[in-house]
Amino acid sequence: MDGAILNDADGGESTRREAETMQRVKKRGTALSIGRFALPGALFLGLVANAAVGVGVTDAQDGTDAPATAALVPEDAAAYVAVELDLESGQWAQAQELLTRAGFPDALTELREGILPELGVGNDGSVPADDPFFGGELGVVVSDDAIADLLSASLMPMAVGTTTDVLAAATPTTTGSGGVVAILEPGDPDAAFTVAQERLSEGDDAPVELEETTYAGVSILSTPEDEISDPSALARVDDFILLAATAADLEPIIDTAQGDGPALADFAPLADVRAELTDENLLFAFVNGGIVSDAYPAALREQIEAFAPALADSDAQRAFMGVTLSADDPGFRIDSIQMAPEGGTLDDLLPDTGFEITSDERVPDDSFVYLAGADIGVNGGLAGVAPVLAMAINEGIGLATPGATPTDPADLEPTDFEADLAQAEETLGFNLQDDLLGQLVGEFAFAVSLPGLGGGNAVDLPLIVASGTDDEATVADSLQKLARVIEARGGGLDVSTRSIGEDRVFVLRDPDAAAVPEFEFGVVDGEAVLGTRSGIDEYVDGSASPLADDERYRRTLETLEGDAPFQIVYVDLSQVAPFLADFAGATGGGSGITDADPACAEFDDMNAAQEAFDADPVGQAALDQDFDGEACEDFYATGTPVATPTIAGPEAIEAFAGITYERDGMVASSAILAITEP
Repeated sequence: MDGAILNDADGGESTRREAETMQRVKKRGTALSIGRFALPGALFLGLVANAAVGVGVTDAQDGTDAPATAALVPEDAAAYVAVELDLESGQWAQAQELLTRAGFPDALTELREGILPELGVGNDGSVPADDPFFGGELGVVVSDDAIADLLSASLMPMAVGTTTDVLAAATPTTTGSGGVVAILEPGDPDAAFTVAQERLSEGDDAPVELEETTYAGVSILSTPEDEISDPSALARVDDFILLAATAADLEPIIDTAQGDGPALADFAPLADVRAELTDENLLFAFVNGGIVSDAYPAALREQIEAFAPALADSDAQRAFMGVTLSADDPGFRIDSIQMAPEGGTLDDLLPDTGFEITSDERVPDDSFVYLAGADIGVNGGLAGVAPVLAMAINEGIGLATPGATPTDPADLEPTDFEADLAQAEETLGFNLQDDLLGQLVGEFAFAVSLPGLGGGNAVDLPLIVASGTDDEATVADSLQKLARVIEARGGGLDVSTRSIGEDRVFVLRDPDAAAVPEFEFGVVDGEAVLGTRSGIDEYVDGSASPLADDERYRRTLETLEGDAPFQIVYVDLSQVAPFLADFAGATGGGSGITDADPACAEFDDMNAAQEAFDADPVGQAALDQDFDGEACEDFYATGTPVATPTIAGPEAIEAFAGITYERDGMVASSAILAITEP
């Protein structure tokens, strides 16, 4: 029975070699602004897109052999990515098949033809079959400097006083080298290098003269910083082409290529990681957790220790990780492995022995998204969230002390999280970390179904978030206090209670939004639950048609490698197939959308319709229903035979699923975007 809350709540974060010579080289080309990472970035996208149109089969890549570009990568690189660019590989042929099966047969070709002309390849819009960039491999190297810049931006929230300061501090303010280098092994090094030089010489508004410096006998061409807003640098070492933001970024790569320092190709952990992953892939990535961890600015490291002390000293922070993206008959796979440093363990990332996911037996089979895992409040997604919530609560009620926005990571001052938590505790009457989030242990589950209309046109949104608890009484008491704070400061929300068995949940309702479902939270049968009434009731009672019995769910998970997962993610994409089909039609992917709106009849011919559309693409949007830039082509194609599709279309994209599991002391994951055969 619903009722008001009756009980009162208790009160209560290289030495650089100098350039030897300099000269000016004038190169001219078409006008194209090259940003700090535009050239490497466009090359990456263009190469991947073009590679995917290859056909045929070659010998599979040996996963234990290092990629060719790894011979130029310093051993102390923080991260490294290698992309296969062999147009004849079986992997790219399989990728093309999957995209065709999914209703996007021309997606990669169109992307390729849209990007490569910007690189000077086929400036008339065509792309030659013997494109010089392909046949080998693309490597991308990320240094510890780049990681430090990234972390200084993304982790800045932990070093400022309020959440408002976070927005002001979200952009890195450090200067210097970019720390990201693209290493291209092209099929035709001479031709590819010529094209790359032409691209580099195109300034923001006009061609620029490139500056040439020599480092260790290697010529480096760079755009002058005073003539272009975002400089870029280019060099060639043997048959490899190097691209980066600055010449300084290329020097460690040149050193490694010439044997002046150990290479990642000879790094034992790289071989160990690759041996654990599929030996046929489109992309391989390697992350050195120790280098990344050491790149943390000192103040931010302190914040991490305060945020999640259990993980701050964990070997998991220094683990080696490998990731592969591959094409397989069931779909696109993403596999990963985390390996502890020598002498370490990953026990902090693993649940207690015997943990088993069972919540898929309690959530409904029409769940659109389902997540399950272990110990979310201790080492899962909520680890370390309490201080941030405390900051937000304090700021929201005007108790936060604004911090000075730092201008450099070296100037960061650690935030006193204990003080933040203590201040929030005075408001809430309980400690966010000790009495609530830190109590969420055991199995965690999240499931949500697509919304529908319930009684009285109210929106029915079956939603459940549930977690086991360490001390259910402590959690129940904390949630009661939270309900009372919401009742007092909730801005008009009605707060009531209802009983589920012998337990009580708190019900939040907005009296001014009758269509919005009520949200509830509490502790039921020892589990903390949050969600809508329909979601909680079905979870507590046990679904009559559970997800565990769903044929699509079981079939998708059976394509994954690994036993006894301690994390599962599942998205039933078949439920949004109509939206995917519409998108495919809008991008020329083969859906039933036609360009034959009745408005086309107002024009004498297709040319007249095109002129009207070009003059006012917004007002005449109905003339281009498939969004391809051509007006009314289907309307004026009467009598033209229409090919019968032999592909399943976007509805073939069934689901995305992934699991995480323990493999011989390592943490492994297996995921797939499942695409069925026609």
